[in-house]
Amino acid sequence: MKGKALGIIETLGLVPAIEAADIAVKSAEVNIQGFRFIGAGYVSVLMTGDVSSVNASIEACSAAAKRLGTVKSTTVIAKTAEGLENILTETKLSKSDPESIDHDRKDVEVEEKNSEQTETKIPQYGVSQLKKMSVSKLRTVARTFEGFSIPKKKINNTPKKELIEAIKNTYRNEEE
Repeated sequence: MKGKALGIIETLGLVPAIEAADIAVKSAEVNIQGFRFIGAGYVSVLMTGDVSSVNASIEACSAAAKRLGTVKSTTVIAKTAEGLENILTETKLSKSDPESIDHDRKDVEVEEKNSEQTETKIPQYGVSQLKKMSVSKLRTVARTFEGFSIPKKKINNTPKKELIEAIKNTYRNEEE
């Protein structure tokens, strides 16, 4: 991604985000890098390409998404810096996020069975590392613990300081 233009449109709701992505790829030569589910119904669509294509796509998809819902913000970064890709992939939700799994799908069930067979070691983070993490990343880390002190349904509403404290306490309890 380094050196390419990055366009981001944030909508309230998934339907306007899907419409935005569809119009974006139809209006100019851009690649959709993915959707980010921010929380509280906000969805961001990330796209890359050359600057003029990304600008044209953001303009077109913003107008299309506004017809279906609310566009909270748009931005175009003309030339992405080194390291930005790591930040973007860090906030990405995936099938490993327990709240995003559709448990009725057979492919997910196979993944879950395979993960039960191999013991996964949870990486340990220092307090300074935890403080540098985004709230989204902290929530992902919190969901990796069995019997975490905050119920999984409440993790999305937990402030950063409380997440850090609960993760620290979990590490402390595992060491004992």
